[in-house]
Amino acid sequence: MKRLFLLCLLFGLAACEGPGELPFAEPISASSSEVSDWSVDAVRVSVPDTLSVSTNPNARFPSDDIVWWEDPAGDRRAQVRSIVKAGVEWGSQLGGRRPVAIDVQVMRFHAVTPRTREVGSNSWHDITLAVNVRDLRTGTLLAKGLLEPDLDALHGAAAEAAVARGATQRARITQQIAGVTQKWLTSTGAKVTGKRVAVTPRRTQRSRPRRTTPVRTAAPAVVPGSATGSAAVQAQVSTNATAAPADVSVNVAVSLEGNDTGACGAGRVPNPDGTCP
Repeated sequence: MKRLFLLCLLFGLAACEGPGELPFAEPISASSSEVSDWSVDAVRVSVPDTLSVSTNPNARFPSDDIVWWEDPAGDRRAQVRSIVKAGVEWGSQLGGRRPVAIDVQVMRFHAVTPRTREVGSNSWHDITLAVNVRDLRTGTLLAKGLLEPDLDALHGAAAEAAVARGATQRARITQQIAGVTQKWLTSTGAKVTGKRVAVTPRRTQRSRPRRTTPVRTAAPAVVPGSATGSAAVQAQVSTNATAAPADVSVNVAVSLEGNDTGACGAGRVPNPDGTCP
């Protein structure tokens, strides 16, 4: 779904993505009887060192892979690992006899900065997890999937009220990960032993978070002039890097805040550090 977003953006198909879509790339490949026979005895979460970490609490549109600010200053990767592990363990309570392990690699954990939480209006927690289910004894791969437990963020007074009743960012995200994990594991009809965990649907259609995506385009090729001295110029655009001798990268920026123009005013996109151009 996320891979299709850039195409939707480029071709103006705002309705390509919206509420109600599945929060994973595709249903689990294992049958309901196979999944029902699993007992998840281990959840192993990895957060690669290659993921960038947000360090500016005042940035409205950080492009980092990990954006997490609710916990005190510390090892953000370890904090994210604990959230994901708790969520997957909660959502994977199966009653079978075959011991399995769920290996999770965090590909993106993009919550919101304190500044966005304070003044934003249409942002959300953007999370992508690559999941492998393996036989705990043999290591045999039994199923794999790509989970997207995205969740609308809360802002301003609504965020403060949520925290007062215990619905912190950590609590809300943990529950969303649990619900999506459970929904994926049971997507072919398997039963769970624990209670059903609700998945909070995204409320609105909106663009993806601000990030730069390289789009390869061929450089314009200049055709030499004819014998009479006239010159012709051909502009060629292609996504194929071999279409011309040289290519360039064009950055496409997408705003996390959707239609929220913030302090910069309509039509002006803030810089990555939160300042206005």
